[in-house]
Amino acid sequence: HCLTEMLAGEVPSHVESACPAAEVACAGCGLRLLRQTLPVHREDDCPGQPVACPYAREGCTAQPQRAGLQRHMADFLVCHAELSARALRALREQNGTLHAQVQALTELSERNAQLDAEVRALRQIVAEIRDLPGIHRLLGVRGQLTPNRVLREFSPFHW
Repeated sequence: HCLTEMLAGEVPSHVESACPAAEVACAGCGLRLLRQTLPVHREDDCPGQPVACPYAREGCTAQPQRAGLQRHMADFLVCHAELSARALRALREQNGTLHAQVQALTELSERNAQLDAEVRALRQIVAEIRDLPGIHRLLGVRGQLTPNRVLREFSPFHW
């Protein structure tokens, strides 16, 4: 068995329950193998191990033994086709929704680009206005054009 050091009285229980080098029988198929190889055997090879149906993502809940998987696939061919068709319809609906969202985002992006261009043009106009002679008199200290100031400067009436 393994090279784990222990008292002689502990060896039988160690071999019975924990020794990785002890030969044990697989509960799924009865094959005798080393305990340390049992997890890999169950995961990859054991014909008695329950496995998920390849159509589990489409909704099949069966978990036949590995040895019976091909039989399950043959027996439930129509059921799997119906599950696949239902999944395909759902994907098509989702694709349509996503396509509509992409279209809406594209339109928003185009509108955003237009608005950005308008903002740049307005900033250019504001910059040009600020360069006009005498504009600082209208704008005042804060650089803001107020309605009262415009009325005072441009009104035919003197305040």
